Amino acid sequence: MKLLLLVLSLNLFSTDIQQFKRSHSISYEMLEDARLKNSHVYTDWDLMLMAGWSWVEAPLVRKNTKNSSFTGEIVQDLMAIHLGASAYVTKDLMIGAHAYYGMFNWNKDIYGSNSGGTTIAGFTEESGSAFSDIYLDFKWRFSSQERYGWAVMPFLKIPTGGGEIPITIQNKNGFVDRVEQEKILSDDSWGYGIRLIHERYLDYLNLTFNLGFENADNAEIDELDLRRKVTLGIGGYVPLGQSWGLNLEWMRHFTLPFNSNQNPNEFFIGASAGITKRLVAFAGAGFGNLFSDTDGNDWRISAGLKWAPRLWSDERKEINLINQEVVIECKKPYVFKQSNKVIVRFPHDIGQIYDDRDLVYVINSIKDRIDDIRTIDVIGHTSAPASEEYNQKLSVERANSVARVLFENGIPERLINPVGMGERQLLDRSGTAAAEEINRRVEFVAHLKEKQGYYCEDLDDYDITPIDEIQETRTLIKGEIPLIEK
Repeated sequence: MKLLLLVLSLNLFSTDIQQFKRSHSISYEMLEDARLKNSHVYTDWDLMLMAGWSWVEAPLVRKNTKNSSFTGEIVQDLMAIHLGASAYVTKDLMIGAHAYYGMFNWNKDIYGSNSGGTTIAGFTEESGSAFSDIYLDFKWRFSSQERYGWAVMPFLKIPTGGGEIPITIQNKNGFVDRVEQEKILSDDSWGYGIRLIHERYLDYLNLTFNLGFENADNAEIDELDLRRKVTLGIGGYVPLGQSWGLNLEWMRHFTLPFNSNQNPNEFFIGASAGITKRLVAFAGAGFGNLFSDTDGNDWRISAGLKWAPRLWSDERKEINLINQEVVIECKKPYVFKQSNKVIVRFPHDIGQIYDDRDLVYVINSIKDRIDDIRTIDVIGHTSAPASEEYNQKLSVERANSVARVLFENGIPERLINPVGMGERQLLDRSGTAAAEEINRRVEFVAHLKEKQGYYCEDLDDYDITPIDEIQETRTLIKGEIPLIEK
């Protein structure tokens, strides 16, 4: 299984330095996913623990009173140790939390006097450290299809009051107006928000889209007002091997009311590799100031580990992917590598094949042995829920849809024998969600011609219904649904 864990940062000017917020995804850091069943990354886990490290060049900067120009750095060289945990209490509901401990340098202003009043004559560098606010996250996947999913994630932010430093407030003439103690690693107020998540599986990458809203009543420094924000993020994971790949993410905050001078953004590129099936190492770099040189932080680096075991749930099977299964052992060559049977999985309550490309292997294998094949049984099956009548009709639809794909790709109709078996031949009778995914399928069984014992001949060796029973079932359903439409 291809694995990736990636890092994304966001430059904010609020008291809580938001680029250290971590996601609960195995494949992204700032962006959240919908935990697709079909994915280029490993998603079959119940618990995830995260430990990471980050360094940011200048996460908090000073701007003028109109928020239109950069006037200096307040916080520099911020290093953080990140900790996070999340658990899927059901296959669709996640509960998680994360925070960080930050160590930073900040510029202490030195004052002088002139005839106009007190001015800032210079600064000296000081250091500090503290804990950030704590995030409590709840993610609910409310829609999961074959190649895309939707989820919603409300969250609550618990203030810690961490990282207090004095911030000098200047008036419009550049003189010192007052000095306030600001908590740069905390919003110093309870916060909340929600995020809508859409993830899509494509042939060569995963894409995710995030749209959210955040609120924290005390998220202000000087003229920087980030109490209410709209967040937008787009990310993609590109697998480069069985256990490593690249992740690209872009994210931007839009402050309400909309002000172009307070909408920081960053692009991130990273790479990670699966040390084992459950343990992932990641590293990467982010680049800010993409659209404005007043956004603050220019760049950062990040690295860490995520461990994601499956402890209490049943193993999840991927859907709609070719899964070769050995049914019998033949003395001579097979149609499908080491078997004369293959299976195509179907999503819940879906009767039509999603994409013809999913059958390329089956079609090419049959064409390679077309002169040796007597018949090809295309047998539709369903899981147990719903009535027997409904499941029978659905299994026929599955068999017919796959049979049409074979015919349209040049397999002679005389060789194709589609039939629906409903729920009568369940592979797993445990009744679990994983069992239902296994049972929703179409089986291809190739029967080879007899050539002096060169090919498999005994139909009783196949773990399927004998051909005469299949033919009887086919007669019963003929007329209700066309078997193959030319």
